Amino acid sequence: MSDAASPSWQKLKEWPELILERLDDAGVARIVLNRPDKRNCWNRPLCLAFVEALEIIRADRELKVVISKGAGTVYSSGLDLNFLREVSNGPLLDWDRPNLTIQIAEAVRVFPRIMIAQVHGYCLGGALGIMNCHDLVYAAADAELGMPEILRGSFGQLVTSTLLHGGLPVKKLAHIALVGRNITGQEADALGIISQAVPAAELEALSPGSRALEIGAGLSPLPVFLARREVLVDCVDNSDLIRQLPPKDDWNEWGFFDYGSLHPNLAAYNCSILDFEPRWTYDAVYAIGVLAHMLAAERERTIRQCKAWLAPGGRLLVTLALVPSTEFLWNLSSGQEFESRSQHGTISKFLQELAEVGFQVADCRVMRDVYKASSDVLLVSCTA
Repeated sequence: MSDAASPSWQKLKEWPELILERLDDAGVARIVLNRPDKRNCWNRPLCLAFVEALEIIRADRELKVVISKGAGTVYSSGLDLNFLREVSNGPLLDWDRPNLTIQIAEAVRVFPRIMIAQVHGYCLGGALGIMNCHDLVYAAADAELGMPEILRGSFGQLVTSTLLHGGLPVKKLAHIALVGRNITGQEADALGIISQAVPAAELEALSPGSRALEIGAGLSPLPVFLARREVLVDCVDNSDLIRQLPPKDDWNEWGFFDYGSLHPNLAAYNCSILDFEPRWTYDAVYAIGVLAHMLAAERERTIRQCKAWLAPGGRLLVTLALVPSTEFLWNLSSGQEFESRSQHGTISKFLQELAEVGFQVADCRVMRDVYKASSDVLLVSCTA
């Protein structure tokens, strides 16, 4: 597999609160608000890092487009309340010397590049005002935009003024500014506040040049499906059963297959995931069924490895088999228990394992009575 097969995101600089990246040979920069544990709320260090990131981009004439997004489950919950208190209790500033958040909004509005906000989860308060200053805004249909400060006695001057100057009809603006109810991305699209609302799953599909890791690949169409869309996929499977073309009538989903023989964007590694040593970080890691077939201790170690290998904001997608009509993870191999149910764990235990290493669960579903299946299925999507 050629490392240069497709463009990929390269880190330009990282601050504790923000990450600046560029997409190779594409003229695109990406600013990631990186305070997921604080729902990416804006504090002074984040504001200063954002301004510095814009200046780095300004100096590079090859960069034509800038995307801002939030790490974790939200775009931004607004201003850090400690920072807001600091600004509010500070000395009054002249009208031509606005506070730092107003400076951020103005910098975004006049920045000489195409500024795009990629919004998911919540975008609230001052963050909504900053979002409004972007040239383009693409939001998940189920994103929530709002001004919770209204219900606490604040005018929300940044949001109100940017919505008004953005052309929102006064009656619609009054409804948002006086009622204090969040609106969805779909509603914001209808009102003309954003450029377009899209299904959450499509907001950030793996773009060309993204890197993905499949754990326990076995025999699956997904690596080829992704490779044909210019995603670079590493496939790891520790099976002793080696599959070689042409396919045989008795093939099932188990076994190791060298996907690198099918497409230059694919590479295959015949080893345990715990022994795997990646050469880069990943935008997505996915595992179909395999985590439930690990001992609980191995599963926990694998989750920690996945967190370390994912880029900030990267996604972990897993399916796990469940003992039918229960909360227990599947604990059988060839019809025999390889670990007791209590030791192997439950849905709640698995979600706790994810949270303990810093994953934020975006979606969790259980499918019961799956057609022709011997187990129920748990589906989990989370972000690093």
